[in-house]
Amino acid sequence: MRSVGYWRRESFPFLPDPHHYVDSSWDKAERDLVVRYLGQGRIQYPHLRGQICVLCGGSFGTNDLTDGTWSWPEDLTHYLVTHDVRPDQAFIDWAVSRERS
Repeated sequence: MRSVGYWRRESFPFLPDPHHYVDSSWDKAERDLVVRYLGQGRIQYPHLRGQICVLCGGSFGTNDLTDGTWSWPEDLTHYLVTHDVRPDQAFIDWAVSRERS
């Protein structure tokens, strides 16, 4: 399974830094398709406490979600909408192709 939206933290220094993915020029229509796709994920792993946003410190979402091919934290939508974080293009292409079909 491929993963997207898991960010670097002190305990996971090998993960990508979301600061490097901020893109305020990302096409809003495409972003909205990806956000809608993220909302259709199924719970893969429930967690007992919320995820902490590494950009603003807010607490959002408690689960890991999946579509059967990709896995992402429930708070990924927060990063896209609030912080203009643009995930990997491979995931964007995947999500958009499924939203348009």
